[in-house]
Amino acid sequence: MSLESEELVVYNSSMRIPYRWAAGLIASKFYRLIAQEKKIYATRCPKTQKVLMPPRKSPTGVEDWVEVGPGGEIKSFTVVRYPVPSLLPTTPPIVYALIQLDGADTSFIHQLGETEIDKVKTGMRVTAVFAEKPNGNILDIEYFKPENPV
Repeated sequence: MSLESEELVVYNSSMRIPYRWAAGLIASKFYRLIAQEKKIYATRCPKTQKVLMPPRKSPTGVEDWVEVGPGGEIKSFTVVRYPVPSLLPTTPPIVYALIQLDGADTSFIHQLGETEIDKVKTGMRVTAVFAEKPNGNILDIEYFKPENPV
């Protein structure tokens, strides 16, 4: 009997592999500043003078930290309508928006709250809502809400 003509046995299973990783110096400082000050900081590139949000390490190794936001403008958005319990902290539907904070030259993605999905628009002004109990991660900005509710 030839091995090529036999059907393969396939096992369906899953594994949970816990792990830890270091956020790095820049992200650690970013999260710490949000938790301690309830303010958002970005880094200014010394070469281009662009304000980068989320903050990034500069090629020169010198970071110029700049306060941005807490308000900003929605550049784009999407609606998640299905649950992914291991990845999403909130029950769908969830609006994720690409937000350019005031004072920043780049945008980042975060969740919207306190709004109806059909009211969200590109160009809408939003502001950060900070978590009452910080955990030292991006969810210390709990969500962004419209500056002028409709």
